[in-house]
Amino acid sequence: MNTGTQMEYTSAIALKLTGTQNRSATDIAQQIAVDLTQTIEVASAATCSPSVDRVWQGFDVQAISPGWIYFRLNPTGTAEWLQVLVDYMPMACNSVNGGNTENNNQILRNSTNIFKVQHVHARCCSLLRLADQEGLIRLNPAEGEASLPGWLVTEPYPLPWLSGDRLRLEHPSEYALIAQLVTVLDALSELPPTADYQARGLKLALALSQSFQRFYAACRLWGEAKTAQLPLVQTRLGLVRITQVVLQTILQEGLQLLAPLEL
Repeated sequence: MNTGTQMEYTSAIALKLTGTQNRSATDIAQQIAVDLTQTIEVASAATCSPSVDRVWQGFDVQAISPGWIYFRLNPTGTAEWLQVLVDYMPMACNSVNGGNTENNNQILRNSTNIFKVQHVHARCCSLLRLADQEGLIRLNPAEGEASLPGWLVTEPYPLPWLSGDRLRLEHPSEYALIAQLVTVLDALSELPPTADYQARGLKLALALSQSFQRFYAACRLWGEAKTAQLPLVQTRLGLVRITQVVLQTILQEGLQLLAPLEL
């Protein structure tokens, strides 16, 4: 991640293809960049979600000699992506999976780490509830949802992620948390729903929890900040909400465990 400007992925696929193609890695990378740009344009036009559409539009694909391909998400695209995550609603599921012995043994072996993850999820819920009580944001329940994890941030909407053409966030721990969210979500998208998910999902949730704790220790939400820097505080609360959503998803949908509102 390039702090304060954009998220960036790098691929060496063109370098690996030179052994099977009678072309230079640079030529292959340039062709892939052109094809991907056209694919992004088609995908952007086909999506039925304006927010997702703007995320796609925020991507820039560039080929760099000797064959690297860079995927960059500009600040506007990053803001749209973060807002999509704020608006995401995990599936409700509060039961422990008692039918999988291997899963239960894994849970018992990692009970301390599970508590750490549940503790951070509960902390996120408490922070969001307090922010709503103090009028920093407004939480309203989604249809059919009664408890706080099922409530949406409705004011301000969207959250003020941008300041001009830059992300409003200013502290390294904020960007470290976003980078960790990217890492976790990328990894989860590749995990099959097997026992491997249990161990890997818990490891990812713990890493995200630790990143959140560093963010919370370094970035102010209360005191003078909530009046002198209200848009920044609201943006930080957006990161709190996203962390809560991702942890809830891992705990409930992946590990089949309770995502507690408080401890």
